Amino acid sequence: MLWRGWIEPSLILAALAAVAWFISPRLLSRAPLSVSPRSAEAEARVILGVGLAATPAEIRAAYRRKIAEAHPDRGGSHERAARLTTARDTLLKARR
Repeated sequence: MLWRGWIEPSLILAALAAVAWFISPRLLSRAPLSVSPRSAEAEARVILGVGLAATPAEIRAAYRRKIAEAHPDRGGSHERAARLTTARDTLLKARR
């Protein structure tokens, strides 16, 4: 009865569903890199957008391209920049 004439409950549920849909991928993307070295490398490749046969020069170029968008000084987030740096370090360390 409290809602009658003010806001319909279905509108509130629709708004909550939209917020959950918008926020959930962003929360999931902040998960830390996995413990397993193989899965950490695979995840790092996805983060940087490089293939299996990427050379160190290609990894560095992809990192520079992505960090230009995600750097905190350019309006990006610290978490995203840290994930990119970790991904770069993981892939370059695996190449040694």
